[in-house]
Amino acid sequence: MRADELSALWSAHSTVVVYHDTIDATGDKTGSERRTPSACAEAIEEIVGLVRRFGKGRIRASRVLITADHGFLFQASALEPVDVLSEPAHGDQIVVKNRRYVLGRGLRDHPAFTHWPSAELGLDGDLQVQIARSLHRLRLPGAGLRFAHGGATLQEVVVPLVTLTR
Repeated sequence: MRADELSALWSAHSTVVVYHDTIDATGDKTGSERRTPSACAEAIEEIVGLVRRFGKGRIRASRVLITADHGFLFQASALEPVDVLSEPAHGDQIVVKNRRYVLGRGLRDHPAFTHWPSAELGLDGDLQVQIARSLHRLRLPGAGLRFAHGGATLQEVVVPLVTLTR
């Protein structure tokens, strides 16, 4: 946006949310997932540049919060067979399955998964959740194992919050 457009935006609103997708857009694609570290560096540069623009001219943002919607796992080297679960999720009905979690009904307990009924997660309904333990990924057709998100590891659940104030 031009400076006058940015100023008009800030004048009309007390809060502005900027969605930035460089890391996911790079990591979620098989052809580019190896570039995730450089996408992280690029994202930081772009966000720092944006924050600088928020502090200049007529905008003068007094408080900027920077956070993420989730973390992710990235492994530069090829995954070993032990990094991928050989055991698939089993249940009466699998509704959603990706490399890190399964949603379904009648999911069966297994040592490779952490299992929660909806009520334990504060959710309505009868869906159950299973998340691959540790850094493991679920085996799915196709490539793209190096970048994954959606699990319950520290890297995926705890997200940073940077607060900049004047």
